Amino acid sequence: MVMPNRQMERKNLVLAAKVLVLSRLLMKSVLESASRRSADEKASVEDVKRKLDSLRRRLSGASKRTLEKTVADSQRTGLIQALSAYSLA
Repeated sequence: MVMPNRQMERKNLVLAAKVLVLSRLLMKSVLESASRRSADEKASVEDVKRKLDSLRRRLSGASKRTLEKTVADSQRTGLIQALSAYSLA
């Protein structure tokens, strides 16, 4: 079964939000252990943290745009997926 593009985009959005949640949990663990590491390792961890923050903002924006499109189409499944991704981001 082939899914329409919008439906696939919404599913990808939810998947990206889930990956972001797992990444933030991993980052939190790494940050806790990095406090006992060298300055270079701390800098690397901070760089990854900034990148994750940037990805979170991009995901949030994509979720908002998808939510606006979905509300206009009044599709319940799409609305639920967009809200799920937005709440995870």
